[in-house]
Amino acid sequence: MTETPMERRSLLRPLAFVVLVFGVIWCTMIVRWRMANRVPNGTDVALYLVALPLGLLLGFVLLRKVIDATKKRRQKATQADVADADAAEPVTPEDPSLAWQLPIFAANVLFAGGDTPAALIDAARASQRAELHPTLRDGQGLPVFAVGVDDVDTAAIDDSLPDAAQGWSESRKRALVLAQTLATRVLDEHFDALRAADPSADMPLGRAKPRPVLQLEWLLPAHWSDADRDTAQAWLAAQLAAQGWSAPSLQVTVSGIGSGAAALKRLDDLNRAFHGDTPRLPHLLLASDSHIDEASIAEWDAAHRLHGASRPEGLVPGEGVCALLLAAKHPTGEVELARLHRLLAAQRAQPVDKPGRLQADTFNELVGQALERAKLEADAPAHLVSDTDMRASRSAEAMHLVEQALPERDPIETLLPLGIANGECGAALTLATVAVAAQLAVDTQQPGLILSHHDASLRAVAVVTPPAPATSTSTTPTLA
Repeated sequence: MTETPMERRSLLRPLAFVVLVFGVIWCTMIVRWRMANRVPNGTDVALYLVALPLGLLLGFVLLRKVIDATKKRRQKATQADVADADAAEPVTPEDPSLAWQLPIFAANVLFAGGDTPAALIDAARASQRAELHPTLRDGQGLPVFAVGVDDVDTAAIDDSLPDAAQGWSESRKRALVLAQTLATRVLDEHFDALRAADPSADMPLGRAKPRPVLQLEWLLPAHWSDADRDTAQAWLAAQLAAQGWSAPSLQVTVSGIGSGAAALKRLDDLNRAFHGDTPRLPHLLLASDSHIDEASIAEWDAAHRLHGASRPEGLVPGEGVCALLLAAKHPTGEVELARLHRLLAAQRAQPVDKPGRLQADTFNELVGQALERAKLEADAPAHLVSDTDMRASRSAEAMHLVEQALPERDPIETLLPLGIANGECGAALTLATVAVAAQLAVDTQQPGLILSHHDASLRAVAVVTPPAPATSTSTTPTLA
C-alpha cells in the first residue's frame, strides 16, 4: 500500500526531531572538547554522545505524556462541571404574583387644584403653581405659599364632634370635612348598586339579613395618635350611618400612614390580598390630610420647613382627599377605569436634597424594570404622573427622569407633577397620582407611570394600564 504525503510527514517529524537532538549535542560536545584540547575516551563517547541524547529524548517523551494526561483530565473535569451546572440550574418559572393587577373602578378627588381627576390634569398641564395665601402669615408677618380647598366649613361639624375632638386644630377638622365630603359623594354614586348586587337583596324583606357590602379604609397621617384616629373613625362612621350607610353593610376602618410611597405600598398590599384565597369585600380606599391653619404654619416656620425664596427645599402647606374604589364590579356593568400593576421601590445611594448631590439613575432603573415586568416597550408610557412638588430637587429629578426614560417626548406634556399646584397633602396626594393615571388611561387608552419621590431617598414606581378588553379572559377576581 502506498503511503500518503500526510503519513510520510507524520513519520518524518519525530525522526527529524531525534536527528536534531543528537546533532545539537554532538556538535556541542565536539566543540567543547576541541576548545579544551581534550581527546575523548570510550566513556566520554558513551556518556555524552549516546546516553545524554537518549536520556533527553526519553525525558521529553515522558513530559509530553504527562502534559497530555493533564489536559485530558482537565477537559473531563470541565465537561463534568458543565453537565452538573446544567443539571443543577433548572429554568426557574417567573413568579406569577409579579403580574397581578389591581382593578380600579372609580377615582374621586378634592384638592385645591380641582375636584375631579380631569381638573387636576388640566391644572398640571397649565403649570398651575401654589401662590401666596391671602391670610396665612409666617412669624415675621409675611405671607406664605399655601393652597387650600375652597368652601371648607369646619363650623358645620363642631356640634357632631365628640368631646375628645373639640380641641382639635383647624387643619384636623378640615381633614375630617374633606373626608366626609368625598366619602358621601362616592357612596351616593356606588353604594346602592353594590348593595343591589348582593344575593341577599333578592330575598324577602323579613328573611334578608344585613350583610357587609363595602369596606371603607380611611388613611390618616401617621403622626396622629391611635386614640385620635379611633375618634375620627367613630365620628365618620356615625356621620355616614346618619345618611343610611351603616354597619354591617358599610365597614369603616382607619389606618395611620406616612407620605409618598407608603400609600402605594398599601395599594400593593391590597393587590396581593385580592388575589388570595379568602374572598374580600369591595374596597373604598380613602385618604385625607390638611395643613391649612395658623398653628401648622407656625410649627413649620419654627422648624424651617416652609417653602420660600430662602428655602427652595421647603414644603408648601396644602390639603386634599382622594378615594379609590377597588375590586368592585361597576354598578352599570362598565369595565374598570384602569389596572394598577405591582409596585417597585428602591433607595437612592445619596439623598436628593443633599448639597452637591448628583442626579441618580434609581428612578430610571425602576422604570425599566416596571415596564419589563408589564411587558411594555421602553417608549410605551404616554404620561408620567408624579407627586413632584415645588422643591427644586424634586423638580430637577423628575425632569431628569423624563429626559432619560423618554428622550423623544416633550417633558412638559408628558410629566404631570401634581404637588406643584396642590402642596403637601400626605398620602392623599400620592393616591391622587393613581386617580389621575387611571383617568388618563381611560382618556388615551395608553399605559402610564406613577412616580413617587416625596422622601429624600425612597423612590417608587408603578405602571397603570387601560383595562383588558371585555372579550379577553381575566385572572383578576371579581369580588362584588
